Amino acid sequence: MHVISCQQERLQQNGVPDWEAKGLVELLQLANENQLAFVTDDVQRITGTAGTTIAEWARNVVYV
Repeated sequence: MHVISCQQERLQQNGVPDWEAKGLVELLQLANENQLAFVTDDVQRITGTAGTTIAEWARNVVYV
């Protein structure tokens, strides 16, 4: 938790508003805890086409 409070403090020292620094640190903490790694069917529902992973996308565009 100490590292997280240091990150927020550092952001604030660099002029980031308190509310934004807190939100950024919360987002980083969620990512660090792998809580943002989930899959939805949103792309399929909206576009009618299945989504792809970043790795698949990168393989497809590397030769473009």
